[in-house]
Order: sequence, then C-alpha cells, then structure tokens
Amino acid sequence: KPTKAGQLATAFAIMQSGDTRAHLSLLALAPGLRRRGIGRRAMTGLEESALTAGITTVALELGNNEAARSFYRALGYSDVACIPGYCRGVETALRMERDIGRATAGDIG
Repeated sequence: KPTKAGQLATAFAIMQSGDTRAHLSLLALAPGLRRRGIGRRAMTGLEESALTAGITTVALELGNNEAARSFYRALGYSDVACIPGYCRGVETALRMERDIGRATAGDIG
C-alpha cells in the first residue's frame, strides 16, 4: 500500500535493547518482497548495530509460522523456550535467541 507520502512501505523492524541483550519485537516485509534477501539484509543491519552498542544476544518470539521459524534458524537463531498462551492468550509462541557476540563479521545476518 502507498504511504501518505505516496511511497511504498517495503519493510520495517522494531528492536529494543538493554545493556547486553536486544529483543526483536517485529520484522515485517511486504508479502511480494519475501525471499529476496531483504529480511536477511535487515537482520544484518540490526545485528551489526546491536554489536556496535555492545549487545551480545538477540531474542525474539514468534507464533506458529513455520516460514519465519525457518528464516530465523537459517540466520543462526536457536529455539530456547515455548511460551503457552503468548499469542492472543491462545497460541504457544517460540522464543528464539542468537549469541551475536560469538558470531564473526561474516556470520552476521
């Protein structure tokens, strides 16, 4: 959909950070732009910024979305917990994390 400025919104992300940990709240791409490397590049930028700020771990939660789970696993994220009732009080969420402090520059994103 065009934005108010008339440009198309293609992707956006929201990530909060603390002293050594960051939490990815949202990564969204327009459906027609998926599987083109845009999400991977967005994650690379987020992880590089986090490393610069001294962040060593990025965590996220997601619902029953196998494509998203596969995407994050391919980026090096690991399953760490299941959270019953997390999504709308009904769906079980999966918490995933990645230790970006251990990754080399070529491993980011």
